Amino acid sequence: MSPAEVPVNPTRSDTEDAAAMTAPALGPNSDSDSDSDSEHDSSYSREEWEYDDDEKPIEKWSPIIAAIINTTRDAFPSSPSLPADLTPEQFNAFQSHWHSIFTTLLDTINTDHSIPDFLTTPPVKKFAINLFTKAPNCEISCPCCLPIVEPSILVENPQGVTKGDLVIALRDYLYGKKTPEIYEGENWKPMKGVLLYARDWMSTVRQPNGETRSYHAKCPKLWMYCVDGAGFWERSEKEMERWRKAEERDAKLKEGVEVDEF
Repeated sequence: MSPAEVPVNPTRSDTEDAAAMTAPALGPNSDSDSDSDSEHDSSYSREEWEYDDDEKPIEKWSPIIAAIINTTRDAFPSSPSLPADLTPEQFNAFQSHWHSIFTTLLDTINTDHSIPDFLTTPPVKKFAINLFTKAPNCEISCPCCLPIVEPSILVENPQGVTKGDLVIALRDYLYGKKTPEIYEGENWKPMKGVLLYARDWMSTVRQPNGETRSYHAKCPKLWMYCVDGAGFWERSEKEMERWRKAEERDAKLKEGVEVDEF
């Protein structure tokens, strides 16, 4: 594994065609307030706490998340810089550059059969993404330490949320015409020059084959951490080391070796 690669299966213990692939990604600066029919689906009538662990979906999203992070790292050296006295033209150039990067990624992953099409098994109709300026700074380094917030992006697909849906949602929210808003603690913060440097999720119940089930049954949640161009590489390298250790831990668990919970 090269230094630029993200482990694809770390876990924690406890464009016209594209438009047809996903419902609008909802966030604080979205113009859409559409309601999903899934709200009225009987399978969505239960509360999260009513689901047994073995009823929760199996996570299949690790490879696509790794592809997103690796693509960002690989493309970073060619990224336009954003000076302090940013002009609209410079901001537009940055957005256009990264929108193109994510569009190329979309084309790549849609033909890469090593990356599962759906984010979970069975497919879920909703998938939430929370965007924060900083990773959790707590003893267990878990997103459960972060404030409980409304999703930055809510991806919906009645047929099941796919890898393409996820890439499109992130691309259009982070690199569209509007300045994206990122959580800084409990509050939104407009942020220009956004780059994704890390990600987290919560899992439960390891399967005999090493796969894990999502902590959230109806709407799995992904936490992604953002920084502007300044400081990106330093934070990214730190996260790489953390996730390499997580991969080593997972390998031991699959071999039946007892390890510390955190």
